Amino acid sequence: GICNKMKAKTLQIVWHGKEPVFTLDFHPTNPALLATGGADKDIKIWEVRKEADGAPAVEYVSSVGGLTSAVNIVRFSPTGETMASGGNTGEMILWRAVDPSGPKAAVIGADGPAPTWKTCGALRGHADDVHDLAWSPDGSALVSGGVENICILWDVEAKRGMLRMENHQHYVQGVAWDPLGHYVCSQSNDRTCKVYGSKPPAAGKKGLQAPSSSAAALREFVVTANISKRVCAGVDTNNAAGMGSAPPAPAIKYPMFMDENISSFFRRLSWSPDGSFMAVPTGLHRPDASSSAAIPTTYIFARGDWSAPVAHLPSAAGRAPVVARFSPVLYALLPSTSPNNHNHCQHLTLGASSKQEHQQQQQQ
Repeated sequence: GICNKMKAKTLQIVWHGKEPVFTLDFHPTNPALLATGGADKDIKIWEVRKEADGAPAVEYVSSVGGLTSAVNIVRFSPTGETMASGGNTGEMILWRAVDPSGPKAAVIGADGPAPTWKTCGALRGHADDVHDLAWSPDGSALVSGGVENICILWDVEAKRGMLRMENHQHYVQGVAWDPLGHYVCSQSNDRTCKVYGSKPPAAGKKGLQAPSSSAAALREFVVTANISKRVCAGVDTNNAAGMGSAPPAPAIKYPMFMDENISSFFRRLSWSPDGSFMAVPTGLHRPDASSSAAIPTTYIFARGDWSAPVAHLPSAAGRAPVVARFSPVLYALLPSTSPNNHNHCQHLTLGASSKQEHQQQQQQ
């Protein structure tokens, strides 16, 4: 179906000293607030508003400042009261929203004043660049990943790393926490995507009582799935050409993801807001074994079924997709007489790198 019409406009944000912008995040309860971070070692807060004609515009609000390295990732907590940032040299900082008129923490609503942000803690555990982080759905925990080939699960209140997951063989460039709280996922330069879940109960024993928070169950996560390769079916080209019953071309197994030759620090995967689907970028898709070149794509996996994607989204202009992000909003469909039309749909945004990078990957 077709979703309701939306006005789109490219907004230029150049107040990072014209340095690269590596990350952005919209506030969960006041979507007019936007945080950005980049190579200028600063986090800036912006207000996105509508012009008279309905087109979007952006206005600078404030800078967080005080950082000593590039900001690779910034994410608001689910309530929006806290913000976490990760950067080079392993720097991970927690920030608290503070009402400009006093020391009391701001209650941020759509019509409330723009808060200032003050440090409220640091998470110490990474010794090198942090590339991505994600909050648990209840805000009690975080997962982070970086160039040490590891992910760390953090108890936010205790400000402690509770579990180091050393399952990748190369940089971890993307992490995502299931909105329903059951899975954590990571993606790496080693051309794999790992899915972590709770340990199953020992044989003959009942499962443990549900934990009171995500932070209370951090030590229970183990790898439950490793997504890396896919079997591509052979094609009976002889029969298709009317040349008899010669056997079809053999099936091949090929890597599902691009290697480290893409010039990007990030492979940011994303869950849909309801937890039904996971989008994994930097994919390589071959329609069949006879295909001479792989198509750059983003794979879509259905929740709990990691054996094969249910769909893939080819990248525009042949570029390597490096970031996937679902819109948190469900859009109502326009009226339709089709009996197969559903009453809502979800939107996914993809970010891509250069076309030259894809050309290097085509023969892999």
